[in-house]
Amino acid sequence: MKPLIFVLLTIWSGRLLAQPPVAYAEWFVGPDPGYGQATSFTGFSPDTLIEASAQLNLSNVSPGLHHCYFRVKDSDGRWSQTLSRPFFVFPAEAPPAVVRLEWFWDVDPGYGQANPVAIMPGDPVEATWAVDLAGLPPGIHNLYARMQDADGAWSPTSHSSTVIHAEPDARIEKIEYSYQDASGPAASFTYALAQPRHYVDLGFDPVTDSLATSGGYELCLAVVRTDGARSFERCSSFSWTAPVGVGERASPVAFEVFPNPNDGNFRLRLPEERKAPAYLSLADAQGRRVFFQEVRPEDASALYVNLGQAEGGIYFAILEMGNSVGVKKVVVR
Repeated sequence: MKPLIFVLLTIWSGRLLAQPPVAYAEWFVGPDPGYGQATSFTGFSPDTLIEASAQLNLSNVSPGLHHCYFRVKDSDGRWSQTLSRPFFVFPAEAPPAVVRLEWFWDVDPGYGQANPVAIMPGDPVEATWAVDLAGLPPGIHNLYARMQDADGAWSPTSHSSTVIHAEPDARIEKIEYSYQDASGPAASFTYALAQPRHYVDLGFDPVTDSLATSGGYELCLAVVRTDGARSFERCSSFSWTAPVGVGERASPVAFEVFPNPNDGNFRLRLPEERKAPAYLSLADAQGRRVFFQEVRPEDASALYVNLGQAEGGIYFAILEMGNSVGVKKVVVR
């Protein structure tokens, strides 16, 4: 919208042929709509000397030279001459387009010297970009960003703060879970990871053989780091007659064991698409590893396992792919 013009009109009735007080005043821009048909001034008291003001909306007025006309009428109904005042409307100019966006951490390298972001020039501009945190030490950091328009003018430099936390050297090497009922722990199990890692996306088939045939339980899960530190337990309540899981989430690594139960000889069908090496291990109920094998991406998806003279009982097949770990129960008879 084009700007409004504020007009202040001061009129002496003696100059405009009317000795009686001014009772009405009006204004217009452009063609004369006729006496009494223009826009009236309001808010003044009838007198021989008046001051009246109005705001002129120029949204429909083309750029260029124009005139604002005004006149008054006295209490006897006589009109004054129509006076005019010239004014000029300048073309509305669109703001220059944004042509550069840049960002930096903490210390300003200077205008035009920060990290550029690829944008489509325009106004406004929307942009997203990836921020690499690898080179930042732990602590509070400020991320700054600013823009430059086609005229070379820079915007104010905006910023937001973030905190980088140090990642401990110790990593997760064991996963422990246990069942508890009203009388205390009912059974405990441990999985040892082939490759300690900072975080684990876990899915597994819980072993319920040692539980009572009915009743309420809690399934509690914790992890142990290489420095011996143990996380808080996360527990979920369930009834033995209902499906058992952690957070009701399926395993993030889907693989199959067959036959199961078996005599210590069985096959595993692994995921078809593997972009990085995977690690397969088997552990007994006490968490002791009895089998380990690295599986390369080019290896076949069917893997044969022979546990030799393994004792009958419950074992766990643990498949690690990236940061995901899948666990399945294997029964050897």
